[in-house]
Amino acid sequence: MSVNQVQSINKTDNAIPSTQQISTSQVLPQKDNSEILEKAKVLAEEGKLDEAIQLAQEINPDQFLPQEAEGLIKDWKFTSGVLEKAKILAREGKFKQAIQLTQEINPEQILPQEAKDLLRDWKERSGILDQVKALAKKGKFNKAIEMVKQISSDQVLSQAAENLLKNWDLNNSKLKQAQTLAQQCSLEEAIQVAEQIPQDQVLSEEAQKAIADWKLSSCNSGVTLSINSVMQEFDSVLLGVNLKNEGAQAIQFLYSFLEVKSDKNRPINVMTEGLPTEIPANGQIFPGKIKIPVALLDNAEHISLTLTDYPEQKLQLKISEIEVIK
Repeated sequence: MSVNQVQSINKTDNAIPSTQQISTSQVLPQKDNSEILEKAKVLAEEGKLDEAIQLAQEINPDQFLPQEAEGLIKDWKFTSGVLEKAKILAREGKFKQAIQLTQEINPEQILPQEAKDLLRDWKERSGILDQVKALAKKGKFNKAIEMVKQISSDQVLSQAAENLLKNWDLNNSKLKQAQTLAQQCSLEEAIQVAEQIPQDQVLSEEAQKAIADWKLSSCNSGVTLSINSVMQEFDSVLLGVNLKNEGAQAIQFLYSFLEVKSDKNRPINVMTEGLPTEIPANGQIFPGKIKIPVALLDNAEHISLTLTDYPEQKLQLKISEIEVIK
């Protein structure tokens, strides 16, 4: 090969654009970051979230994949925090709350195997508590107690079941007391007793429903007026109401005496449908409707209604703070 040929080859090498040389050198950082991120993902799927976070933080932010790494680190930190809180709840026997908490984890994120195992375990133990609760509700306390004995080897679950039965017995007594007071027309006292049942304990749902019903009811001398629905139909708000008389004698009503007021204390003209003028003292429920034109509500958020018997006008039924659905 001649000297001229060698010089020609060297000139050709030097003619390679500098941009090509730079892009070639950038392949290695991308490969390194990719390998680090893949290893971190594997650790996360194995439940080693802290190790995954630590490894992903080694990715150079000036090179490739920093945004993906940052997103994963954020998800893993959040997941780790949620799982720790859920574990604390589960150790306290609050398996359903632990399960609900894990639902905050990004559904698109692959759950670590540890989390999957914990969820499976919590669901199984929660199911056992549901069975104990169902037996207690049916009054089958002996069977419920026997079931608790069968799970005595699981200290956390056993203690949770025992607490459930204890709370059910106590709360059931309070709920029955409240229901008795309501039957005696002592609705405010009934509400006060039912409110003593903690909202995170057994029978709390039943207590809250009863409280909501009693707040939309009025009782006097065995006669009860209750609202069971509030809805809008075309240009009117309809109140579905029930009247019941468990008193000593029949009661008569003249619905022109029905007084409805807005939360601004303005009277509202209404119409009634289906309500009889006489309510016999036989405990029968008489359903009906109260129709309120939306235009007359004047942006009211709540209304109150008062119904007085006729002609004596001695018996008064009043319900306040009725939320208006518009």
